[in-house]
Amino acid sequence: MIGKPEWFAFRMGGKDKSIRPDTWQGWLYMAVFLGMIFIIFHAPDYWILNSETRKPIAFCWGIVGIADVIHIWYLKLKSR
Repeated sequence: MIGKPEWFAFRMGGKDKSIRPDTWQGWLYMAVFLGMIFIIFHAPDYWILNSETRKPIAFCWGIVGIADVIHIWYLKLKSR
């Protein structure tokens, strides 16, 4: 989707099979994702970003981010 599996590495610990950023691109990807959530909630009311649309926009952005992380995790798991 958006991120590349090469940017992330598995963090193995017991039954835990989570991913973490492994390259600077992975860290930038995570920072931009979290930065966008911060901007959505802290930007002044303007155009489409007003008090009525903040939560739906943040929810959609969160769904896209979660789906992308699950996709990256699946590709990393499949490539093992």
